[in-house]
Amino acid sequence: MDNVKVVFQVKQGREFVTTWQSDDPAEVYKRLSNVLVSKKLCGCTWVKSIKRVQRYTHVEIVVYYDNDGRDIFTVPTHG
Repeated sequence: MDNVKVVFQVKQGREFVTTWQSDDPAEVYKRLSNVLVSKKLCGCTWVKSIKRVQRYTHVEIVVYYDNDGRDIFTVPTHG
């Protein structure tokens, strides 16, 4: 699981600027699960959208927040 990561970016003007990132699998999956539970089970409004992009070797999950920030999760595909 060497390609697991999360990147947090904030929008400045027209561009997104990376302000934080982590490669720790435990932290990545914990953060992703917190976002998914908050949006899908609790119906929070601070998560605006969740997009899943299937790549050949990995999946990118992009989570947009209401404060002009976003998380980009990169997790491997299995199988």
